[in-house]
Amino acid sequence: MISHRKNIQPEELPLLGFRMADELPHADLMPFLMHYVRRRGLYIWLWMAAIATNVFLLAAFVAWHLAKGTADFGTLAKAVVPAMFLLVALIPLHEWLHGLAYRWAGAPKVSYIVNWKKLYVAALADRFVIGRRQFYVVALTPFVFISALLLIATSLIGEPLWQFTFLISLLLHTLSCLGDFAMINYMHLRPEKEAVTYDDNEKGMSFFWVKDK
Repeated sequence: MISHRKNIQPEELPLLGFRMADELPHADLMPFLMHYVRRRGLYIWLWMAAIATNVFLLAAFVAWHLAKGTADFGTLAKAVVPAMFLLVALIPLHEWLHGLAYRWAGAPKVSYIVNWKKLYVAALADRFVIGRRQFYVVALTPFVFISALLLIATSLIGEPLWQFTFLISLLLHTLSCLGDFAMINYMHLRPEKEAVTYDDNEKGMSFFWVKDK
């Protein structure tokens, strides 16, 4: 199994018994991601469970404040716009956390791409070969950290407007993590013993290689 501390070059993969399974153009991510959302693997079910939990938390806080008379549905409506601004503000943090996790895995350099036309941002580690388990960490780090941050903020601030704002942002951020969960779902559903991936910035592609035994 490839260690996250061993710097394997892409050219070495065939010599190590790997074969190419898929290639993914960075300019055409959505069809690939949507295919692995529809496959409904474990990680898509976990993402759906996270969405359901976020909806329940928001509904519970709204019901609690309505019962106490400390907020009304107008307060909830007022929280939507700041929640959307907060979500946009969290995008750089989200991608930086991907990059930080790549660094933890051993990537010497991380870069970022923005596709305004298709509304996505991605962190890339050029020609850095990463194994399945380490890839899970890279993909999930922003979801875990930002979810925890927003939940802590909700618990520390008693103002209903801001509690609603943080919980709506939590829901929106979890929704926006679908691409990360789809990529993990792809790796999880590979039947082979090992699966690795790397980005090639010059070609604008990501490549997936697998080994059966």
